[in-house]
Amino acid sequence: MTLPTQREVETPLLEEIEKAGGRIRARDVYPRLTTRFPEITQADLQRTVAQGHSQWHNRIQWVRQALLDKGQLDGSVRGIWAITEAGRKRLEAHRQGIPEQTRVPQQPKRGRPRKKMHISAADHDQLARALEKAGKAFGFDTLWKPKVNALRPDRQAFKSKRKTLDVAWQIANLTWVPIEVQVKGSVADLIYRFQQVHQWSVRLVVVTVPEHREEIKEAIRDYPFRDKMALLDPEQVLKATRSLDGLLALKEAIFQ
Repeated sequence: MTLPTQREVETPLLEEIEKAGGRIRARDVYPRLTTRFPEITQADLQRTVAQGHSQWHNRIQWVRQALLDKGQLDGSVRGIWAITEAGRKRLEAHRQGIPEQTRVPQQPKRGRPRKKMHISAADHDQLARALEKAGKAFGFDTLWKPKVNALRPDRQAFKSKRKTLDVAWQIANLTWVPIEVQVKGSVADLIYRFQQVHQWSVRLVVVTVPEHREEIKEAIRDYPFRDKMALLDPEQVLKATRSLDGLLALKEAIFQ
């Protein structure tokens, strides 16, 4: 069968979190939601994306992100999904048979609006160049936009792979720190790139804004390289360009 759509999963996800007391561990969400859709078969559960990552789990993660964007979930605590007041109001309206699209939008709270962080294309190149320079400051050989084959032994090189990384630091012979600045790219594609080079890497670095961190953490949790991942905020990288203390803090954040 076709897996439930994102829209079909949103309300059941909120209901399961509410039944759990308003908060639930991320790892407990998947089995609870699966029981809500008895038409899902074992074959459906075995379908994968991104080289082995469950398609069903991936669908749930995108649902979570949609609910976060709507303000109906709170993901501020790592590993915990919590329903918000907006989420509870959605469930109450659902029980009353009010379609979500016909509801009157909630008035925004008064006060200073929170600035939404975003990495633009220009910021991407600035951050990547800063990381290239930081690697040189640490005494590493650096590569700008290296192909994945540059980090793999010749005997295990791909014959027709054009995937590239943003930056790579070479710590020693065939020991690398691949770095990606995540703007709007696919998380699945990010994982694919790291999947090709993690065996020869001591760390895997991603620079991304806070609202994308949990998505990446969830996506990599079943991969063997998850413990090598270092997730950085853009400001950590920029501080490294301003002072020696910032540069040392960046190094500690990556290699701690």
